[in-house]
Amino acid sequence: MWKRILRSEYIRNTFTLVSGNAIAQIIPLLAEPVLTRLFPPEDFGLLAIFISISSLFAVIATGRYELAIMLPSKEKQAINLVGLSFIVSVLTSIISLLVVWIFNKPICYLLNSENISNYLYLVPLVVLFTGLTQTLNYWFSRRKQFRKVSIARIVQSSTSAGVGVGTGVLRMGTIGLISAQVLGSVFSAFYFLQRFFMADRDKLNDISRREIKSMASKYAEFPRVNALYIFADTAQYSGISFLIAYYFDTILLGYYSRTFRILTVPLSFIGSAISHVFYQKASEIYRKGGNLRRFSLQTLLGTISVGLPIFVIIILWGPELFAFVLGKPWREAGVYAQILSPWIFMKFISQPISQIPMIVNKQKIMFLFSIVGIILIFASIAYGGLIADNLETGFYLVSVSQTIYLTIFIYWLIRIAGKKVK
Repeated sequence: MWKRILRSEYIRNTFTLVSGNAIAQIIPLLAEPVLTRLFPPEDFGLLAIFISISSLFAVIATGRYELAIMLPSKEKQAINLVGLSFIVSVLTSIISLLVVWIFNKPICYLLNSENISNYLYLVPLVVLFTGLTQTLNYWFSRRKQFRKVSIARIVQSSTSAGVGVGTGVLRMGTIGLISAQVLGSVFSAFYFLQRFFMADRDKLNDISRREIKSMASKYAEFPRVNALYIFADTAQYSGISFLIAYYFDTILLGYYSRTFRILTVPLSFIGSAISHVFYQKASEIYRKGGNLRRFSLQTLLGTISVGLPIFVIIILWGPELFAFVLGKPWREAGVYAQILSPWIFMKFISQPISQIPMIVNKQKIMFLFSIVGIILIFASIAYGGLIADNLETGFYLVSVSQTIYLTIFIYWLIRIAGKKVK
């Protein structure tokens, strides 16, 4: 049995990404206790606003065409999707520059933070280099070169952590944290570009305007529907930061940002690795008419067995753990972690199989699901700010409503996984 497991390409690829992601997440985790002692919560609050705004553009930087790179049977079509994704990334970064330039003051006013003004002009850089990283990430995944994907993530996290600690020692303040975020994206993209030109430069000869137009039309569902879905999904997290900044202040936002950052570590290095390999393998199973539902259930049970012990520990000892690791002033962040853990756990176990609608072409219904999730989250935080005047109350409502919502969502995903390819 063990020989059969070790021979499994799926297991080997998953292990490669999980181990790479583990290193990529352990580095900033080790830096976290240092950063929380070098920077006050207000700086983390401003960083959270910057990341939230950048993410809204970055997740749709490529129009989601990078997801389609996995799907064509011909390599020529895949490389033209790479070219298409790059073009869309450049256009999206230009649009983001225009938005932060024209609406700079209104954005600062709505978020109750004048200090974020100058940093907004760094958003287009994050958008462009994130788009490049996402595109080449899926190109190398298609070619099953998962080691390069893992190394790119390690480069990004180590750069961000190193620059963050260095600027903290130099007492540079908010600009240090934001520079670390930007440079992490830049170095990761440059690593991918270097590897691409070393190994696959000849593929660029297959890119043509005609083929790019053909791919844009063939996979138009990705920007039309999937981009809306992922934008809505990201808006959940960005919207929470915006509402906290609006109803409360950057100090509480700083506590929340560290809470969410640490809670989503399993989501980042385990969940995303499983998701990456799941999407490649599930697409292959579906194309060949295999049993996608069984494979999806196996993946779901695997993520539950991995994630449950982690989140149980946080629910039981969250405040004590945060106070010990980050310092006593951050005990409040541990209280938030206790409250939000059920929601993040459900998000963790649903993440890999949430790609099923893209495979079986049920993206429109998935988008409707995401809209419901956003409404529930925003209503919960708004209640905590407008009526209860208590952020913890809002978080309790988020956790309960999202646990119920994601249970229904997972049930639907398993059901549609039984759909056969036409």
